[in-house]
Amino acid sequence: MKIPKKFGIWITQQCPLRCTFCANSDQYYKSGTVMPLKTFKRKVNEIVESGVSVIDLTPIVGEVLTISNLHEYLDYMDSIPAITKYTFISCLICSRKSIDTIVDRPKLQLEISLYGTSTETFKKRTNVSAFSTFYNNFKYLLSKYKNNNKIIIINRTPEIDGPLLNQDMPSGMRYLLGKCNIDEEWVTDRDNYIEEQKSGTHYCHFMSEPLLTDNGICFCCMDWNQSNVIPGKITDMYGDSDKFISRIDSVSNTCNKKCGWYRPLDPKDLTS
Repeated sequence: MKIPKKFGIWITQQCPLRCTFCANSDQYYKSGTVMPLKTFKRKVNEIVESGVSVIDLTPIVGEVLTISNLHEYLDYMDSIPAITKYTFISCLICSRKSIDTIVDRPKLQLEISLYGTSTETFKKRTNVSAFSTFYNNFKYLLSKYKNNNKIIIINRTPEIDGPLLNQDMPSGMRYLLGKCNIDEEWVTDRDNYIEEQKSGTHYCHFMSEPLLTDNGICFCCMDWNQSNVIPGKITDMYGDSDKFISRIDSVSNTCNKKCGWYRPLDPKDLTS
C-alpha cells in the first residue's frame, strides 16, 4: 500500500455541538480530549519524515477552535517548510480569540461546516441553539481573513433541503456565502455507506486519509475509544501491500458501514 498524500492527526475530540446524525455526540460533547502539544509535534515530524506534505486536523469530528493554545500547534506546522498545506473543518462555535489565531495563516485551507441557514434549522440539526453565534463569528472571520485561500463551506444541511444557495436564508448569510467556495458533496445523510470494493473487503476513504493518534494509526473516525488503533509508525504500516491488507483486515470490523461518512477508497489519493 502506497503512502497517502495526506495524513490526519486526531488532535481533539471535543465538540460544542450534539448533532443528530453523530452517534458519539454525547461523548464528544462531555469528555472529548486534546492531544498534548508534545505528542502533536512528534506526530507532525513523523508525517514529514514519511514524505507527506499535507496534514488534516479534522477527522470529521472534533472542533479545533476549542483548543485554548491552538496557536502553538499551528505555529509549529507553519515553521516547517516541508509542510505545504494543512486543513481543518470548523463549526465556528468558538471564541473570537480563537478566530484571531487563524485569520493570517497562508498554509491553512479552512473548511466550515454549515448545519443550517436559520435559527430553527441549525438547532434541529445540531441540538444546540447557536445559529447567532455561528453567523456572527462567520461575519467576523470574513472581515478579518487575510488568507489568499478561499474558505470552503461544506453543506451539512439535510440533503432534502437541496443545494445550499437554493435554500431560504437571510440576505446577509447569502452575501457571506458568496465570498466562499461551496462544497455540496459533503452532505451528512449519505446513502453510499454500503459500497464495498470488488474484493468484498470494506475500505473506507480513511484508508487513504488515516489518522495518527497518540498510540498509532486509526482508520475509522467513529472509533471513539480508539480500540482498534494499529500501533506503530507510518513506515511500519505502508510500503508492503500484503502486510497492509492483512493488518487492515484484522480491524475491518471497526467500521459499522452505517456512520454516514463512508466513501470508497480512491487510489488517486495515494502517493506515486
